Amino acid sequence: MKNILFVVRGYPNGNNPEYAFISPIVHAIANQGYNCIVIAPQSINNKKNRQLGTSPNVWNDITDEGQKITIYRPKHLSLSNVRLLGNSLTMILKELSVRKCIKKFKIKADVIYAHFWDCAILSAKCFSNIPIIVASGESQIRVRNYYSNSIIEKYIKNIKGAICVSTKNRKESIELGLLSDKIPSIVLPNAVNSKMFYVCESNIRNKLNISPDTIIAAFVGSFTDRKGIKRVIEAAKGINKLKLFLIGSGEAIQPSEQIAICGPMPHEKISQYLNAADMFVLPTKAEGCCNAIVEALACGLPIISSNLDFNKDILNDTNSILINPNSIIEIHNAMEEMTHNTELRKKLKEGALKTANELHIEPRARSILLFMEKCCMFNDNSNQKEIENDG
Repeated sequence: MKNILFVVRGYPNGNNPEYAFISPIVHAIANQGYNCIVIAPQSINNKKNRQLGTSPNVWNDITDEGQKITIYRPKHLSLSNVRLLGNSLTMILKELSVRKCIKKFKIKADVIYAHFWDCAILSAKCFSNIPIIVASGESQIRVRNYYSNSIIEKYIKNIKGAICVSTKNRKESIELGLLSDKIPSIVLPNAVNSKMFYVCESNIRNKLNISPDTIIAAFVGSFTDRKGIKRVIEAAKGINKLKLFLIGSGEAIQPSEQIAICGPMPHEKISQYLNAADMFVLPTKAEGCCNAIVEALACGLPIISSNLDFNKDILNDTNSILINPNSIIEIHNAMEEMTHNTELRKKLKEGALKTANELHIEPRARSILLFMEKCCMFNDNSNQKEIENDG
C-alpha cells in the first residue's frame, strides 16, 4: 500500500483557505513516504468560490519535507437542492467530473481515503475495485441528504473501514445505519501540526498596542450561529480588561473597543494570535472534532467550549470550562472567571499542553496508515491497481 488517493470535498490553495484541515493530514502521510494523490471537485457556480477564485484543474502541493502531492480539482455545476430519483443532482454532476478526471489522467491507487461519508459513497460509485476507508469528521453526517437509501445500501459494501474523529461521530454513523460490525472502525481525534502550532513569543500585542494587563479571548471559526460568534460578543460585554480576537469569515462583524481584531487570516498566521491570547472561546453547537480547539490547546490556551459529546474526547476539567453553548450567561461567567482567575488559567494551560502532546499529527498519520493496512488486507505494493469506472 504505497499509493493513496484522497477523495475530499475541497483543498486549500492561495486565497481560498476552505478545507484547510485537509492538507495537514495529507502532508503528514506523504511525509511518511507514501505517494499521495488528491481529487477535490470544485463548483464553478458556488458563490464563495467565485469570490475567492477557483483553483487550477491540476497542480502540485509540496510538503515541508519536499514531498510532492498531485492535486486534481475537476469542475462541476452545483444545482442547490435539486434531486433526481432521490439523489442530489449536484452529487451526480460531481461524480461525472470525477469520472472524467480519472479517465483523462489515468489515475492509479492502492486504497482510497474518502473524507466524509458522502465522499465515500461517491468513491464507491466511481471506483469498483479499490478498498475505501472513510474518515468521518462531519459536524453532522448528511450523506442521506445527498444519496437515496438504495444507493447507500448498494455501495456501502465497498467501504472497508471507518476513521472517526470522535466517539460522537462513530455513534452517529452507527445510528444512521452507515457503520456496522462488518466495518472496522477506530476513534482518532484530530491532531495538530506541532511545527505550526506551539507555545512561542508573539509580538501581536505590541503591533496592536494592547497592554500586557489586558486579557485576550481568541475565537477562531466561521462567523455563524453554529460556531457562536454573536454569543461570544454578547457574553464578553461588561467584563473589564477583556478584549476579543475574532478570527474567521462569514457574517460581518464590526470592530469595537472590545474587539481588537476580526476577520480572516492565513492559517499559518493564526498561531501568532493564539500565542498573544490568554484563553480560547468557541461555544459551537455542532462539530466532529474541532481543529481550531486542538490548535488552541497546542498553543497552551485554556478552552471555553461546549459541554456536548463532540468535545468529550479532548476536553475535560483539566484543560477547559465546558458550558451550554446556547447560554450567554454561562459563556459570560466562564469568560469572567478565566479573566480574573490567574491560577485557573495557569492550571488549565498546563492541562491544555498535556492534552496537545497526545494530539500530534505525525503519530495520528501513522495510526491511520496502520489501520488502513489492516483494513485493506493486501500488502502487494508491486501490484498497483488501476481505478476503473463503475459504468
